[in-house]
Amino acid sequence: MRSPFNLNSIEAYQKWREYKLAAYPLKLDEIFINIKQAEQASKNEIEQIKKSCNRFNMAFYRFSQQAENDKRCVHRLAESVELHHLDNNLCADAD
Repeated sequence: MRSPFNLNSIEAYQKWREYKLAAYPLKLDEIFINIKQAEQASKNEIEQIKKSCNRFNMAFYRFSQQAENDKRCVHRLAESVELHHLDNNLCADAD
């Protein structure tokens, strides 16, 4: 398959775009994943995050309980879905 990201491949891009738009979430709950134990997400919760990213190019999560160390839990969750680099933003403190 030709890459949909090649600027010369308009047809491939249109097919990719139609596929992505057809998969667009109809309800916000479709992209929210509740993490029951902030310290350790379950295998099912991790799979839900991955499926949401594959289908919608995004996933939102929320911890069901307030975590003792929110940052550590967020970092652990990110590593669980193979995100190893944290992008800084202007309003963030140093992690």
